[in-house]
Amino acid sequence: MLFPFRCPSDAVAMYTESGSWSYGRLSGASERIADAIGGRSLIFLLCTNTPASIAGYVACMNHGIVPAMVDGELDCGHFLDIKVRLPWKGAAPGHSRKADTGQRSAA
Repeated sequence: MLFPFRCPSDAVAMYTESGSWSYGRLSGASERIADAIGGRSLIFLLCTNTPASIAGYVACMNHGIVPAMVDGELDCGHFLDIKVRLPWKGAAPGHSRKADTGQRSAA
């Protein structure tokens, strides 16, 4: 675990415009994100200057998930262009381009 928060769970981890996040809240949010992603994977992490982006990054670092960090303000067309240009040769056996929708290819 890259970020083993050793601080008391009620200690302040970060301040935001609307208040603060404790280490317990940050840890809980990052664990929920990691659970939603699943095991080791490569993901696009759309980042903004928010606690949620930090929690997403912490989730990735603590669970062997590789984040391709992308500006959350990036125009949708540019983001889709990045996704379409990715090489799919390295997909896990039995998976194809449809893997991002949860569908398996018939192999």
